[in-house]
Amino acid sequence: MNNTSSVPRNCSDADVSLLEKHVKPEIWRLNSLLAVNVMLVGVVVGIGAYAPRYRHHPLARFLFQGAAALFMPIMSYVVSATNNASASFVIYDDPSKTLTGTCSIFPGHTICILLWTVFVQIAAINNTTVVAADARELGRSIAPSALLLIHAIWTCYLVILAGAGFHGDKDFSLKTLLTESHNPFSIFLCGVIFVKLVFKLGPFFMARRSFALGRNPRLVLGYMKKDDLPVLQVADVASSAGPSDHHVPPPPLLVMGEGTVNVQKGANSYTIVDNLQQRAAGLVTLDKVWQLMDDDTNYFLTRRTPDAGRLLKLKLKLKDVCLSFALFKLLRCRFARYTADELKFTRVENFFWQDLLLSTHDGGSSSSRVFKVIADELSFIHDYYYSSIGILYSNTWLPILTFTISLLTLGYTLFVALIMTLAIAVSDLDRSQLACRQTCIFKSESTVLWRTSDKYIRIHFGSFILFDLVPVLLLCVLLVLSEARDIASLFCSNWTKVVLICRYLRTNHHKTTSSPGVINMPRRRSCVGCLLRCSCCKLVNHPWKDNINLCSILEMHPAPILCHLLRRLIPCLPLPEKTKSVKAVPDQVKSAIIDKLRSSKGRQLTKGTASLGSDNQNQLLWACSCGAEGSSTNDVLLAWHIATTILEVRYPSPCTTASSSNRVVATHLSGYCAYLVACCPELLPDDDGWSKDLYKAVKEDARKALAGVSHAHAPASSPEEEYKKLVQLLGADEDSRHKVVKNGRKLAGQLVELGEAKAWEVLAGFWSEMILYLAPSDNLDAHAAAIARGGELITLLWALLNHVGIITRPSASSAV
Repeated sequence: MNNTSSVPRNCSDADVSLLEKHVKPEIWRLNSLLAVNVMLVGVVVGIGAYAPRYRHHPLARFLFQGAAALFMPIMSYVVSATNNASASFVIYDDPSKTLTGTCSIFPGHTICILLWTVFVQIAAINNTTVVAADARELGRSIAPSALLLIHAIWTCYLVILAGAGFHGDKDFSLKTLLTESHNPFSIFLCGVIFVKLVFKLGPFFMARRSFALGRNPRLVLGYMKKDDLPVLQVADVASSAGPSDHHVPPPPLLVMGEGTVNVQKGANSYTIVDNLQQRAAGLVTLDKVWQLMDDDTNYFLTRRTPDAGRLLKLKLKLKDVCLSFALFKLLRCRFARYTADELKFTRVENFFWQDLLLSTHDGGSSSSRVFKVIADELSFIHDYYYSSIGILYSNTWLPILTFTISLLTLGYTLFVALIMTLAIAVSDLDRSQLACRQTCIFKSESTVLWRTSDKYIRIHFGSFILFDLVPVLLLCVLLVLSEARDIASLFCSNWTKVVLICRYLRTNHHKTTSSPGVINMPRRRSCVGCLLRCSCCKLVNHPWKDNINLCSILEMHPAPILCHLLRRLIPCLPLPEKTKSVKAVPDQVKSAIIDKLRSSKGRQLTKGTASLGSDNQNQLLWACSCGAEGSSTNDVLLAWHIATTILEVRYPSPCTTASSSNRVVATHLSGYCAYLVACCPELLPDDDGWSKDLYKAVKEDARKALAGVSHAHAPASSPEEEYKKLVQLLGADEDSRHKVVKNGRKLAGQLVELGEAKAWEVLAGFWSEMILYLAPSDNLDAHAAAIARGGELITLLWALLNHVGIITRPSASSAV
């Protein structure tokens, strides 16, 4: 060792600034990445768990996929940089002076990094969608990505790596890694990741082989074709045009239990080869479920129990939920691209005509019941194609185990959140993440002069509370929201209700019905009763909100310039020019549509000509083809929409109750059809691009015509004066006006001549028939995309018409 002597000399401010320049950028880079990753997790949880329909908007999809892709690089960089931070390094070295620094990380920082890494990976696993669909359902199946497993393995490696460096500097060789991997804390965190991963991947492979889920469309098709049960005659159905209180028994549609029977593979479907007794013991069909509910109804009526009324309402709801589930399996056959002839299930069609469409529902509105049944059916479709809920029911115990794992994860996350909160409360605000000690070594010709220990300079970097505790606490909050949503989905899901009813029915099929059944479960098993009663939860997304979007071509109050600019920058935002308003579907609209469907008696639908003919308004038939042989459906829609809007100006308030109801139907369906032309032309008969161009051209022409209208300072005038002014503006410069605008103005004049009550009656009938004509479609992808976005009214009608036997839209020549 060289002879040395101590010369006390302080490091200069310039020396200290060199250390700060060396360390501060790195610690700020790490803290920034920690904060960014928390925001990315917020995006993934917010979109993936609470707003899945927005995944299909371009901007939201970009944010979601970008956030998910950035998880792993950020995690890897942060963990690697954290492990390398505890080290000694040379800042400056020359013949006269050497500056060295030794940094050490506060142990709590490492623990926070471990928790942060695991929580980010769990959030990514929770919000990964896995779907097990049939091969014929092209593009619907979403297999688990191999990257999910690779990311989980890599995350565990990072956790063990960070945990192995907990006690100080080590040579991170394979031997050291294996030795330190027995750290209980690291093993527990890695175990949580792999348990979550197993319960994401395992159900997929089980569901893909299941006849109740993955291969169900082929089995349903074979079952419906070979099952020879009595069929109502179509003539009897068509002759029943009015409501009836007589309820026909439902067809034996498959509800559950397909995995309990022997199946034989056919040319394009699977068939059940069990005899009737074996089949009855294993399969749960819709007629059995309804019989069980009816037996419970008789039990309560005969004993007059105090809560009989409440339980009877629950019985009716559960019957319809099981009906929706059975129809969901039939609709999957449609998405499996079977032909119209293969999907002609006469028993289902007759049941709809005889029971759902032509009968009241215990004194209530049959139209509301029909819409609720179809909405629940599409909700099952949404859950199966666009979430991981469906695959959880490939095994009876999977929902229970998944619920247990989610509950344990939720409990552990809440415990960590409590610890983080207490740590924030008791920690010193000046506590740092990293402490560095700077040594200044000054050299002479023969000796090296060292500073004494009490002259070492210690510099602290980063805020432990702000950049360690707070990010982990925020991640805990996000993970709690994610797990709570998963638990609520299991509790409030209609899937759980159907499973409980079917399980009870299968285990008690041999017993008599003299004792209370599934409806009386709340008395004996309170938890099962809570599950059956739970109908809604704010944490659970209900795809169909019972709302419709309305647009208007004749905008009397144009949208602000800022909205125009934002629409060009961010096209997916629902700004005023694109969507006029979002309103709930009124009961009058539902009743008008169902009444119009009843009156059609299963015949081909028209573009409103049948409605005009029944009202003796033949003088308006020209408007159903816009006076030209080659006019498109969208020409007709926009012309009638303009006429309806003009009539709103002429008659702003209805004079009678009947006029009020017809006005609600006409204005809502008119605005909705305009919205379909503007925003969802793929759901309509005409070409998408041409429809958008037509809408833009008509809207621009109407905007120019109304450019001089200003209501800001205009004195109040009567509706008749407003009407005349509007007609005059639309009629000015008629030679250059678009033909759709001219047709709409001409039609409005004819409608006004009919009088207010008759005009609204004609419009209500026309729009009710037109929306039914538009609904049948072969564009399965467009309706699937609409379901992914949350559903559209026209998609509900499309599903309804599929079940009543109207699968394709009539040709243009036969529709007029």
